[in-house]
Amino acid sequence: MNDNNKLKTNISSDLLYYIPLVITTFFAFMCFFRTWNWNFSAPISLYGDEFYPYALSKIILKTGWWWSDPSLSFPYGYYPLAYPAPGHLDYVLLKIASFFTDNCFAVASIEVMISNILTVVFAFFCIRLFDVSRLTAFVFSILYAFLPALYYNHISHMQVLFHAIPPLAASAALILSDRLRKLSKPRLIILNVLVFICAFSYVYTVFFAAFCFFVAIIFGSIRSAEPKKQILSGCLLLAIMLGGFLINLAPTFYLWHKYPGAENMMRHPAEADYYGLRIRDLLTPVDINPRSMLRRVSRKVSAADYPLSTENMAAKLGTLFSLGFLLLFINLFSMGRIGFGQKQEPPYITSFALLVTACVLWSTIGGFGSIFNLLISPSVRALNRISLYIAFYCAATMAVIFSHLESKFTKAKRSKCIWSFCMVSLLVYGLYDQRVWKKLPDYSKDDSLTYTREILDKVQETLPNGTNFLYMPFCSITSLLPSAVEAGLYFGELLPYLLSDGYNWSTFAVLPEAKKNLNIICALDGSELIYYAKKFRFDAVWVDKRGYKDRGGLLLNSIASVNGTTKICENDLFSVIDIRDVDFKDIDNNKIDLGQNVSGLYIDYGFSTPETSSSFQAGKAYRWSDGNEAALTFYADNVEDEAITARFDVFPFLCGEILKKQRVEIFINDKKVDSWVLTEPEVKTLNFMAPESGGAPLKLKFQFLDAMEPGALGINDDWRKLAVGFHAIHFNRSVYPH
Repeated sequence: MNDNNKLKTNISSDLLYYIPLVITTFFAFMCFFRTWNWNFSAPISLYGDEFYPYALSKIILKTGWWWSDPSLSFPYGYYPLAYPAPGHLDYVLLKIASFFTDNCFAVASIEVMISNILTVVFAFFCIRLFDVSRLTAFVFSILYAFLPALYYNHISHMQVLFHAIPPLAASAALILSDRLRKLSKPRLIILNVLVFICAFSYVYTVFFAAFCFFVAIIFGSIRSAEPKKQILSGCLLLAIMLGGFLINLAPTFYLWHKYPGAENMMRHPAEADYYGLRIRDLLTPVDINPRSMLRRVSRKVSAADYPLSTENMAAKLGTLFSLGFLLLFINLFSMGRIGFGQKQEPPYITSFALLVTACVLWSTIGGFGSIFNLLISPSVRALNRISLYIAFYCAATMAVIFSHLESKFTKAKRSKCIWSFCMVSLLVYGLYDQRVWKKLPDYSKDDSLTYTREILDKVQETLPNGTNFLYMPFCSITSLLPSAVEAGLYFGELLPYLLSDGYNWSTFAVLPEAKKNLNIICALDGSELIYYAKKFRFDAVWVDKRGYKDRGGLLLNSIASVNGTTKICENDLFSVIDIRDVDFKDIDNNKIDLGQNVSGLYIDYGFSTPETSSSFQAGKAYRWSDGNEAALTFYADNVEDEAITARFDVFPFLCGEILKKQRVEIFINDKKVDSWVLTEPEVKTLNFMAPESGGAPLKLKFQFLDAMEPGALGINDDWRKLAVGFHAIHFNRSVYPH
């Protein structure tokens, strides 16, 4: 039998292992999660980012896919594409899970189980590529899937599931050891397909994989006897991965192009250290380790209260993989002389050691990754998440070593039985060593769930499907009381959305316009709040009392003073007010008062904040233009090919003989319609035609030809670029925010 046929036979024989592998993983999952008393219809947790996969599950259940949901961030719609945390591979798993249930919490829980099984299957295939025996690969692929880091991390970052990592990490090791080109054709095809599929994954996963690929290609070419072929094969696999990743992100790129500023990726270079990797955390045992000596070590580390202790504390390897980590460095510092029985060709353990060292140097606090974040981009900030790659290389190291021991020990049939018993015992011990809780927390009776369901039961008796809710405060993640944040309640504004159907909610704004306008509205109170809430077609206001120091007392009193508002229901956490019957017939709809904060609803760009100065028209409120250009966007009521008249109450920024006038050019939807020369405060009138298609927004743009900084003129230390101060704009018909 030639080598190729032998390898094909090996793959066929491996298939017999996948069924018991999946079954064992399923039962290990049940034991690990204590699923015999796990309420799938309850959330795994209610902590921060955990709400994100629940929202995605809900969107998939409602719309069939995950790209958008018009019932969130009402009236703008919610676009998860703006922040591509998981990839399409993750969403496919959520979609598969949605076939089994219509509960968003259960969908997320089932996805964790599917991901866990996929991780084991992928890890088994990949560890076998390193010439590891089936039994050893069986044990260590399961142990890798139950890594403590997963079950610490997924509580707040369920998208950091790592089914995609084994194929990507294994590929880098095969490139570095120059074994990629020597794989049999069937195995190489399967690996290429897995790399392509796994590229449809989390940004962090692919970024760290690309880093490992670059390290492998560079140092592998140095060690290879055929560097050109080694580089070519490595670059081809890298291109396959990056090609898949670009396809994965194509819808996101389209959304970013359509809505500039929607990327929502606010990062700072210093966060590379705040979320950096620490070797101490990798080696620290889990808190409830079965061995008392290791528990004491864990408690001692916790009691030390080290600085920069963030999610990096979750990057635990467990006892077996920690041993693998230490053995890799022994191999590295002995320059490969201590190989733990491995053959020099292929030098897998040395390759693992080089990759782990590169990962540590990149991601440790103050490492090369922090330099990258400072000089190039801070977008990949949580560098500690590379620990999942480190863990795979540690798992593969232990698998190679144990496979070598197996080949030495199992010469006789009896010794094979003893070895099998030892490996099963090792698996049981490893799972017990790596578990992170004695009992899965039960969130089914959490107060926030209970109170939200209580309110929704009463709301559904009064308000019909299609009701639009303004949830206050806006972005409660930043405005909740410290006690609420400590209790893990931020992002809790998603609970009403998750627990109800048929309603529209203002929460989870992503588009820049949505964030700006909804934030402005939620900063109002009383009649002004209700007036603009109705302008944006909201039917009810949902007040989360946790978001206010006075538990919403002042806000609720101001709303109650508005005629037509009706409190539907209230409990310790929430209050819901019906505003459908409020009438604003006497309110001036024909004016944009630039001197008021609420005018920000109409502003696109180029204006400063409202202010009042006795130097200008007896202290009337106004806004300065700031820059060479400014724009307002709005809708005009009931117009189509009709003339609109606007009166501008404005005054110029002047400076004696140095700056005698301000020249202004005015555009409507990028078409020039007028120009001014301002030398004193006055009211300017502008006549223009409405857009040809009714209902289209109007963009009123100003270009300032003489804008100057007061600081540059020696007037004061104001370095804004001023041209015109705007008091108000009066129209001959009603106008509404865009």
